[in-house]
Amino acid sequence: MVGCDALCLSMCMSLAVALRLGSFSTMAGASPGLQTTLALLTLPALALAGLYRTVVRYIDLRVVLASGIALGLAVLGIYLVALALDLRALPRSALLIYWFIAFAYVVTSRFAARSLLHRGLRPAGRARVRTAIYGAGAAGAQLAYSMSFSTEYRPVCFLDDRSDLQNKTVAGLRVYGPDDRPGRRSGTRSSRSWWPFLRPVPPRSAG
Repeated sequence: MVGCDALCLSMCMSLAVALRLGSFSTMAGASPGLQTTLALLTLPALALAGLYRTVVRYIDLRVVLASGIALGLAVLGIYLVALALDLRALPRSALLIYWFIAFAYVVTSRFAARSLLHRGLRPAGRARVRTAIYGAGAAGAQLAYSMSFSTEYRPVCFLDDRSDLQNKTVAGLRVYGPDDRPGRRSGTRSSRSWWPFLRPVPPRSAG
C-alpha cells in the first residue's frame, strides 16, 4: 500500500498543480521533481496516523479521519516551509487543492479495497443469511457493524419495541416494530417464515 500511495499521491500533487495553473503542459514545467518530493513528504504523516498499521479489512472512519487530519497538518507544514524559504517553483495555493484531492484518494482507495476484500472472502456460490437484529441501541449498532464483516450473515434491519426508533435508520439499517418486521417468505404464513434475528448482549459493567 505504501508504494501505491507514493505513486498515487504524486499524481494527486501533479493534478493539483495542473488545476491551479490551468493546464498539464504548464504543470510539467513547474518543477515536477519538487512536486513528487512534496507529495512523498506526506507519507510519514499518514504512517503516524496509523493508516499503514490498520488491517484494510477492518478500517473504519476513525482511522480515515485521523489520516485526513495528519494529511492536513503535513500540508500545512509544507506550506509554512515553502513560505519561509520563499519557494516559487510551484504555486503554494496548489497545496490546498492537493489536500482535498489526496484526502479523497485516501478515503476512496481504502474503502474500495475493503469492499473488494469482503467480496473475495465470501464463499463462492453461497449467499449470506439475511438477518434482523433485535434492539437498535448502541449494542445493536455495534453488532450490525461487526456483522458487515461476516461471511455467513448479512444484517438487513433492526427490530425494536421503542416507538421513537421505529421507521428510523440506525447504522444504515431500517428500524421496524416487532409486529411489523419484514422478511416473510412468499406463500407461507408460519411464524417461522420470518428472517432469523439476533439479540445483542450489552457489555456488563465492572463490579
